[in-house]
Amino acid sequence: MMLEKIQILDFIPILFIALFLAIVFVQSGLDKVLYFNSNLQFLKTHFKNTIFKKRIKFLLLTITLLECIAGSVLLLFMFQSFLCFTSLSSELCYASIYMLAWLGFILSAITICCLFLGQRIAKDYPGAASLTFYFVIILIGMLFLFIAK
Repeated sequence: MMLEKIQILDFIPILFIALFLAIVFVQSGLDKVLYFNSNLQFLKTHFKNTIFKKRIKFLLLTITLLECIAGSVLLLFMFQSFLCFTSLSSELCYASIYMLAWLGFILSAITICCLFLGQRIAKDYPGAASLTFYFVIILIGMLFLFIAK
């Protein structure tokens, strides 16, 4: 069964949400890689009175890895979508982009929840609240993906 044009149109909001999140996570992950020591020093101060104070380097590495993987999966989803939609390939192609999108959104949600937990534990309530916007965007992406199925 070939992809229909309506299915391609159904993916447009998903592609824009994936692009938005890929920019967020790839930029944030690269920033942490390129400026690792300054990020580490900031986080040592930010978490000095928390249960995380002795595990900051491990947590920074973990969140950096999560952000880079989430952003990369979303970029891969967009690239694969372009290939599938330009060739109007089979349902197998559609299934692969569908699964990549779900994986990207799930990894994004996990990453945001980890960041949210850290901000709450550090008692940085405005920082935690600002993450809510990203989480809602991820949920909207999941909703669009569910509808596109």
